Amino acid sequence: MIDEIMELNQSAQPEFLAMFDDVELDEYLSHLHWLSTPVQMTGDTSQYDKYFPQERPNTPQQPMVTLWNTMEQSSVAERAAVAGLF
Repeated sequence: MIDEIMELNQSAQPEFLAMFDDVELDEYLSHLHWLSTPVQMTGDTSQYDKYFPQERPNTPQQPMVTLWNTMEQSSVAERAAVAGLF
């Protein structure tokens, strides 16, 4: 039973687990099995959306040269700022 617990909880130390009786180890093993079982939420889960980042669409980035050339009526200072010169 200790080996099975250590497979599910790799931080468990056999010396520590040996301090418990079989009933306690079996209860803990059942708990580990329960934790490892995937849960599917049902109903409205929108309140949890903020915790799970949405995949952003893969949009190609414009090269800096394109941005530089498309700036209309830009001053030298604005172009330098875009280029990160100051």
